[in-house]
Amino acid sequence: MKKTFGLLALSAALLTTGCVTHEPFFQGTNVNINKNQGDILGTLVVFNKNEIGLARLARTKTHNPMVRSYAHMIAADHSANLQATEALAQKLDLPLHKDAQAMNLQSRGHKEWQELNRSNHFNRDFAEAMVKGHEDALSLLEHLSHTNNPAIRQHIMNTRAHVLVHLQKAQILQKELAR
Repeated sequence: MKKTFGLLALSAALLTTGCVTHEPFFQGTNVNINKNQGDILGTLVVFNKNEIGLARLARTKTHNPMVRSYAHMIAADHSANLQATEALAQKLDLPLHKDAQAMNLQSRGHKEWQELNRSNHFNRDFAEAMVKGHEDALSLLEHLSHTNNPAIRQHIMNTRAHVLVHLQKAQILQKELAR
């Protein structure tokens, strides 16, 4: 894989060789640290939904128990984070918005889902997409964490902790699949 964004997972183009290539979902976009709080939470909603979609795809595309286990973890954790994000928005009385960054993330997530679905090397490509995607997600979460709202900042830091675990497990999965 070339420079990628997986999870989040979430911005790939399948080359005719069957390899997945990614670029960060926030590449070329200035991340505004003063962005609307509803936009921040809206971006997190899209991120979680993209990850849930990729995890569900993995559970249907593979018979590999390691990949299925990882996908189950991703689906469960991102479903819980999605619920927590939506609950926080409700608690703060914030409408969830999809700004240009969230729309870009959603589009790239859909594209990645399609391309992984067509992959001839699904397990390898999925693991690689998860590694790169979670690396990129950590960068995005770092940028989003500069919000002035302490409750949102704490939620982002909690999300970041889960994403870091996902990255570490994706790296292990990737190494295991390379054997």
